[in-house]
Amino acid sequence: MTFEQNPWNLVEKSEHAPLVAKRPLRVQLYALLLTLDLISVSAAVLGAALLRFGQVMPDGWMGVSGSILALYGLAALGTGAYSLKVLQNPIRGTARAAGSWMLAFALLFLLSYFLKVEQELSRLMTGASFLLGLVALVLVRQVAGDAIRRQLRDRFTNDILL
Repeated sequence: MTFEQNPWNLVEKSEHAPLVAKRPLRVQLYALLLTLDLISVSAAVLGAALLRFGQVMPDGWMGVSGSILALYGLAALGTGAYSLKVLQNPIRGTARAAGSWMLAFALLFLLSYFLKVEQELSRLMTGASFLLGLVALVLVRQVAGDAIRRQLRDRFTNDILL
């Protein structure tokens, strides 16, 4: 133990580095995961459009792809797909992202049915978007989650023993 040599205050000098706030790091990691998720979902929608129609964006699908991205983002935030537990356990993050993707598709069909949106969407394109998006989300989340945990060695919080 070493004490500071100050006649007014004898305080034990810390031998460890000061704690660094982890909240900004976690917010950056959440933003990274959200960005990767939206890119993978967008790639799935574009891949399904190419598979069915041979072109990037057929008529009417632009609005649906925008709405599925918005619904996925809201569902993912609501189900906790961007939380501390997700950073600590990539499998939990993968499950929450996949569940959010399924919820977004269910909400899209529910809203389009009740709002009587008349769009001629191909079943092949819709099914391919769903499957490609699910596979892309699972792969991206698992790879990114493992890379983040390995890089930061689970240092997402400051543990203080009292």
